[in-house]
Amino acid sequence: MVNDIWFNKILIFCAKQDCFAMLLCTFLNLYVEISGFFLSSIERIIVMTSVTFK
Repeated sequence: MVNDIWFNKILIFCAKQDCFAMLLCTFLNLYVEISGFFLSSIERIIVMTSVTFK
């Protein structure tokens, strides 16, 4: 997955930074996780509805 590569880059970047950056990166990671969760949920809903209406 492309997200994993970006996630690893973010983690490597964060490991080199100070505490403030770590905090910022934690929120960024959470945002990525949450947005990814919502996107997969929306995709599932679209699949469900398209299957239902066929």
